[in-house]
Amino acid sequence: MIYKEGDEALFRLFQHTSVVGLKRFIIGLLQQRKSPLLSEFIDIFSHDPVLKVQALRGVGRHDEVACLSDGIQLSDVPFIIDSRRRAGAPVIPLIAPLNAIYHQQGRQHWTGKLLLDACEYCGVSPPKEVSWDRALPEGQSRGEPVIFGITMIKRLTESTHFFFDHLLSYCDHVIAAIPHDQFEAARDYSMKEKVCFIEQPLKYNDSEIYKSLFREGRERGATHYLRIDDDEMIEASLGPQQFRTICSKMSPGEALAVPWVQIFGDEADAEMNFHRLFEFTDIRNLEPLKDVVYCDDGEAMPSSMPFHCPWIPSEKLTRRYFSDYGLLHFEGTDITSLKNKFNRYLHWDYSINKNMGLVYERYLPLLLRLVLIDAKDQSLLKPHSRGDYSHVPAKLSGTRYKETLDEIRNLFPIGDSEHRQLLADIFAPAN
Repeated sequence: MIYKEGDEALFRLFQHTSVVGLKRFIIGLLQQRKSPLLSEFIDIFSHDPVLKVQALRGVGRHDEVACLSDGIQLSDVPFIIDSRRRAGAPVIPLIAPLNAIYHQQGRQHWTGKLLLDACEYCGVSPPKEVSWDRALPEGQSRGEPVIFGITMIKRLTESTHFFFDHLLSYCDHVIAAIPHDQFEAARDYSMKEKVCFIEQPLKYNDSEIYKSLFREGRERGATHYLRIDDDEMIEASLGPQQFRTICSKMSPGEALAVPWVQIFGDEADAEMNFHRLFEFTDIRNLEPLKDVVYCDDGEAMPSSMPFHCPWIPSEKLTRRYFSDYGLLHFEGTDITSLKNKFNRYLHWDYSINKNMGLVYERYLPLLLRLVLIDAKDQSLLKPHSRGDYSHVPAKLSGTRYKETLDEIRNLFPIGDSEHRQLLADIFAPAN
């Protein structure tokens, strides 16, 4: 396993691989271990412009990062802003480029949040396309919203009843996309008159499912969509009535994004500390956000991407509001399930894309988190004050990932022996 190699072996691997995702992972591992090799050979680790920001920050050289101007990647920008703040360098020169990036590259929520934070830090007004949700309750109501919860579920279980009850406390109706083989089980939900099911395509495709959910919602009169998964809950401090008020003030084409809070612990009493992960300078370690609400304009559709597709029509988005209320994600309350899911998605992704470089880029940052969890890094998790959710892990038992590695290999067989070995090198740590 790559993450079990010694420092010297990792350094040799760094020098001989051309895969950037793997190089990033090695820098992160050496930083986590506080290896002197990172400082001793910083010129080698920082030679590639793509890795320079990460390597320099890994040894605390924020002054140098703050001065960088050439070869900057989009994924470097959050960390250059942070290093500039630490070094006392001005941030305002980055606002105009950030604004251009947000509008020209798909209106991604993380770039919008970065732009909003930078404007607030510099004391300048943000562009109207990004805003805090604090302004919404004071706005003018646009009428009573008709809120549809939309979701995709791979298997209907006892946990699904708990999930639908939570969703229906915020929504008027729910549309769930399920596989064909789950329609028999769906009969158990016939008493929930506000829940309807549509069939997922035989060949799984994110964007096609989202488009089907939009079409079904529009036929049924939806004005707003709320999108969450079956292992998520809206933070209790955002009550259903307040949520409905927020929706009523949104205009067609607008979205609401919230922090995606990763909940851990048998009692669901801790959350992942992304300030700690931010130290490892990887764009996938930013505090994650999720678009949870879209006020429908009746026409726009999500973009066509088979995997990891944004569910809102980002290209047609007119404004995005950002909130401090969290969407709580409970997968971390069962570490075994979390690791099983990691290994399953690793194989699933490769079976679709046949791209090892992409697999490294997407999953090695997540593997670093699992390594930190296994090492019992005390700063990685922190107690939260978002409410008492101690009952939730038991309620979500039906959503857990239970396949063993052998079962996953049988589900997603890899024919190429070299790639089988490469995937084996990045399995999640043993239970």
